[in-house]
Parts: sequence; C-alpha cells; structure tokens
Amino acid sequence: MAGAANSKFIYTGLLEYFVVQLKVAMFGGVFIAFPVIATQIYMFVAPGLYRNERQAFLPYLIATPIFFVLGSCVVYFVVWPMLARFSLSMQQTGVPGEATIELLPKVEDYLSLMMKLILASALPFSFRSS
Repeated sequence: MAGAANSKFIYTGLLEYFVVQLKVAMFGGVFIAFPVIATQIYMFVAPGLYRNERQAFLPYLIATPIFFVLGSCVVYFVVWPMLARFSLSMQQTGVPGEATIELLPKVEDYLSLMMKLILASALPFSFRSS
C-alpha cells in the first residue's frame, strides 16, 4: 500500500533533485500568483471594454481562481491517489521462476507528472467559469 513508510524515490542525475526542487518552487510560485496574473490580464484588457462588458466580466474574474484551485484539488485528492494505487498494483513480487518488478519512481518523473496533471486539470476548470 502507498504511504510515507513504504515510499522510496530515486534520482539518477547529479543535479536532478536540485532541479526538481527549483521546478516545484516555480510551479508553486505560478500557482500562488495566478489570481494576481489573472487580475493583471483583466486590468490590461478592461480599458478596451465597454462599461457593461467590464461589469459582465467581473464575476468570471472572481470565479476563475476559485475554479483553478478546485481543479487542482480534484487531481491532488481524487485522481492522484487512484493513479498511485493503479501504478503500485502493477508491481510483481518475485516468486521462484519469475522476475521481481518493483516501482522505483524517479523524483523528477513523479513530480513532473503530478504538476502536469494538476495544471492540465486546473486550467480547464478555471476557464470553465468563463
């Protein structure tokens, strides 16, 4: 079963883990800054809109970050545990006459897949509000 006690990750490059930490920091920064970025885009576009268009656009500006976080939570709390269980179920314990197949994910592969899934789910959720 997956869990902190049974988890084992590897890294195979000298700077792989350091680069992964940088990627995670950049991803977190963009994730946290998304409401500010969306507001800046709105402030750039708003002067070209009519007054009634600006008023109609405002609810979407408020809902977009909420749906972005909601989409991320769906992946993190629902999709990712199912994907992890499925991946772990593919392991094969060694019995006489058969090879042992054990999942030893690389840190970069694990986190890159998680970030891609979160982003791939969060963006459609956030644009769904518009």
